[in-house]
Amino acid sequence: MKEIAVDFIRSHVECPTCHNMCRMHSIGTRRIRTIGVSEPTVMNIRYSKHRCKACEKFFSVDMSSVAMPHGHYSNEVRNIAIQLYNTGVSLEKVSGKMRREHYVDVPITTIHCWL
Repeated sequence: MKEIAVDFIRSHVECPTCHNMCRMHSIGTRRIRTIGVSEPTVMNIRYSKHRCKACEKFFSVDMSSVAMPHGHYSNEVRNIAIQLYNTGVSLEKVSGKMRREHYVDVPITTIHCWL
């Protein structure tokens, strides 16, 4: 399995609640499955966690450009699966095609939730 390191670490980020500038509190990690060229590929993402001193909220840096919150697959995987389904391919065939052609094992139920 191929692993790619990605950093979403920022020293200062604006609080999404009160718009105050906040310093980094800690670092978190996340593993996201993505499209592989010749083998299964995983992105190991390191991201910064922040705490706002003004409103006492904890939050993480925005990673929605890479994957949905709490998701296990990249946006690229989700978009390709949805495009395949919209061309008239069944859920079972979309799952199999993702496994064979893109080296990503996406369960049928996950594709169904994306739709």
